[in-house]
Amino acid sequence: MPTYDQDIIRLLQEKSYKKVWTFAGGKGGTGKTAMTANIGIALATMGYHIILVDADLGGANLHTILNIKRPKLTLSDFINRRVESLYDVLLNTPSENLRLISGGSEMVGLANIPYQSKVRLQKHLERLDADYILLDLGAGTNYNTLDFFVLSNEGFVVCNPEPTAKINAYSFLKSVVYRLIEREFKKGTRINEIIVNEGKNNQNGSLAIPELLRRIYKVDPISTTRINRRLLRFRPKLIMNKLRRFSQEKEGVQLAQLTEKYLGIAMHYSGMVRDDPHVVDSSEHMMPFVLQFPGCGASKDIYKIIGELGIEDRLGRFDANRSRRLGRYIKSERRYWYH
Repeated sequence: MPTYDQDIIRLLQEKSYKKVWTFAGGKGGTGKTAMTANIGIALATMGYHIILVDADLGGANLHTILNIKRPKLTLSDFINRRVESLYDVLLNTPSENLRLISGGSEMVGLANIPYQSKVRLQKHLERLDADYILLDLGAGTNYNTLDFFVLSNEGFVVCNPEPTAKINAYSFLKSVVYRLIEREFKKGTRINEIIVNEGKNNQNGSLAIPELLRRIYKVDPISTTRINRRLLRFRPKLIMNKLRRFSQEKEGVQLAQLTEKYLGIAMHYSGMVRDDPHVVDSSEHMMPFVLQFPGCGASKDIYKIIGELGIEDRLGRFDANRSRRLGRYIKSERRYWYH
């Protein structure tokens, strides 16, 4: 008769540990779509089964970076219930480990799709067979982007070193945190009113989260504990993109520290991707730079970020630090994308 420990081991072996990662930026032009595509392809070359989802409802273009024509069926067909399953809109790519769900052009301008549609999307994402599911989200702070971002407790914010980009990234994260805790309490309840009226819509600007929690604590300490527990589970990541100097990395670290101080969340700084002319060259050919220029600085940065996340090469075919061996393998993979 199996022991309790043996039953636990069996369940752990059978359980799927796929991760859902969401990618967003406080504004357009940060490079979040390119980041989604290149990290996805890098993971695929390391032996992981990857699904990329274009959830940018304001301008779906993930398929163009992959040099793939928009398919007849897209994510909008699923959201509008013209198909019943995400498998119906799942598209193969030249890489056997990489698949794509393209965004639909008719979704442009949809400021807020019904919440139940978002819940349905989350449930169907959980049913997909993949190691990692990467969602490319739209820019800005509309409810679609905020709700999609928190589908994962490990979403990535892609930021540039310019002051406006950092301000927008911080504002985006603040909106995410408010959305996260607002959804913990039903509308019309006293705590929800404090979050919305005294916190988010304060006449002097939205309150820092620690100050908001102090006000809630005076009314209901138990609710404060509930919020803190939710925020502890939320651990977003930051990638600084298009860095012109390595010294600019400290700005990413500082931004992560500010979010912890004023938003009450522990954001992990995951690394940077340098400003590399090869990125522009590859985009002109509608090809991810990790495929077209595997030895360039930006490609090495992508693999370094993956390594910093504790992800190892599943196939043992290359080491990210041994660029020649990596380049030979990517070159063999690339031929499937160009034929």
